[in-house]
Amino acid sequence: MKPVVLKMGGRLLQDRNALDALLAVCASIKQQRPVILVHGGGDQVDQWLAKFGFSTEKIDGQRVFHQRSKCR
Repeated sequence: MKPVVLKMGGRLLQDRNALDALLAVCASIKQQRPVILVHGGGDQVDQWLAKFGFSTEKIDGQRVFHQRSKCR
């Protein structure tokens, strides 16, 4: 049986009631099919990038960098 894949946004991690509701739905679905839960972390990633001096913007939901970055 194919799993149900659910993607939640990173902001959901900041709302305990919404997260609990989603996990309850996942538990219910899991009785019928496997569940794969994928989470974003956009807010946290934005904070880390700003902390290290990177500027970004979102265009059509995609993070866009305007600076060149180097991996060391």
